[in-house]
Amino acid sequence: MTAPPTPVRVVSPPSAAPDAGRSTPHDGATRLQVHATYSGRVPPDFAPLPDSVLSGSLTDLLERAVALYAERVAVVEPARTLTHATLNTEANAYAHALLAHLGDGEEPVAIVMNLDDAVFPALFGTLKAGKLYAFLDPAEPPARLCQLLERLEARAVIVAARHVPLVTPHLRAGQTLLVDAEIATSPQRENPGLALAPERGAAIFFTSGSTGVPKGVLTSHASLVCGAYLNVHLYCTSASDRQAVTAFPGFSTSAHNSLGALAVGGAVYPLNPQNYTATQMLAALRDAAISILSPAPTLARALLDAAGDDARLPALRLVTLAGQSIQASDLAHYRRVLGPHVVFAHTYGSSEAGRITTGFIDAQTPLVDARVPVGYPTGDT
Repeated sequence: MTAPPTPVRVVSPPSAAPDAGRSTPHDGATRLQVHATYSGRVPPDFAPLPDSVLSGSLTDLLERAVALYAERVAVVEPARTLTHATLNTEANAYAHALLAHLGDGEEPVAIVMNLDDAVFPALFGTLKAGKLYAFLDPAEPPARLCQLLERLEARAVIVAARHVPLVTPHLRAGQTLLVDAEIATSPQRENPGLALAPERGAAIFFTSGSTGVPKGVLTSHASLVCGAYLNVHLYCTSASDRQAVTAFPGFSTSAHNSLGALAVGGAVYPLNPQNYTATQMLAALRDAAISILSPAPTLARALLDAAGDDARLPALRLVTLAGQSIQASDLAHYRRVLGPHVVFAHTYGSSEAGRITTGFIDAQTPLVDARVPVGYPTGDT
């Protein structure tokens, strides 16, 4: 399976127009201006990714981070913390298990896990084996989970031990079930060393589109590398950043946010909204000193409604919002509660194309009564 070709050169947003770095709302009647570039606090350790990473695979990008940031924290799961080195060795165990059962051909692997499970070792390991990862939500109704497994036609299913009873009734003859607890005991922890071309398939994201029927969108290594690269450069993501992950890992936006942080040695914090009240989530964000938050707009509203007049998140520097239309009144409320040190990024994209546009709003942006525009076209899209 090979994804459509993806360009790998990233261009900068326009900056020479009379109204450089700004955009207008959809109807042009009331002007709400957004910036084309991030204008907030830049971490002192920010270092742009070299353009050379764009000619490699996502595995190359992540293994580069392991070599540079081995002992830095990579993933803070609910019950444990993984350094980049530990994430890599655990991912290698998944890779070797897949290679032993499937060989090194390009094919999809279903991963039935949510943010409470070992998502990132399974994701990284599936990539290292040259497979396409496809996350299926164990919270889905059984009929839909069965439908997705049938559509994926995967020969192997990786599953967290606690979800095995959900999966076994839907397995087909010839499908291999790989349980995370069993993979964790494997002694094979060295890099498999597969040479993966950028155009090789990396992931399948399921979207219902306008039909309501699940549709798998094939995404290449090049596309995900480009998405991670863009996140790093647009958001000035650094090794000291702490990225909260609140979206299901089967969503493309979740992948771009997570992979961007990991690519530069940052830490990702999976926080499953199903396990928290809004007040508890705010406390978790505060305790973890989260610096980048990428909630669905509905979750953002719930969090800030629970916060009252002060969310008290001093480490937070950037909130990225996508997937729903946003009014200036929403941003006025967010800004009032979070404080002037937080910048907001409003993005638009799709599973098929990735990020399409981005616009930034800071403390100096006048918030007139209008929809918030989605900003400028993003490079390579």
